[in-house]
Amino acid sequence: MLATDNGRSDDLMIKLGISRKEYYSRISKLVDTGIIRRIGGEYTLTVFGRILYEARLILAKAVNEHRKLKTIDSVRSLMEIPVNELRLYEVPVNKHVSQIR
Repeated sequence: MLATDNGRSDDLMIKLGISRKEYYSRISKLVDTGIIRRIGGEYTLTVFGRILYEARLILAKAVNEHRKLKTIDSVRSLMEIPVNELRLYEVPVNKHVSQIR
């Protein structure tokens, strides 16, 4: 939230659906772990927090692209099969294809 909203605490509590006590408990944990800091009455991400935020975005994108990534892995594993072994698979496949025609 802090990384994109720069919102006020009341707005964030409403958006998150949490109590004031829970909000400040979570803020305290984020400060204690070095993810955020308070500057001039506002909480902002630290460099560490920014890295974590960027990593989260990358992970979310990877999860969304999971099928494409599996396909890439499949192609890569095929590329690791020696050519002479691939030819062993061509013969049975070609035989079945010609039977279908």
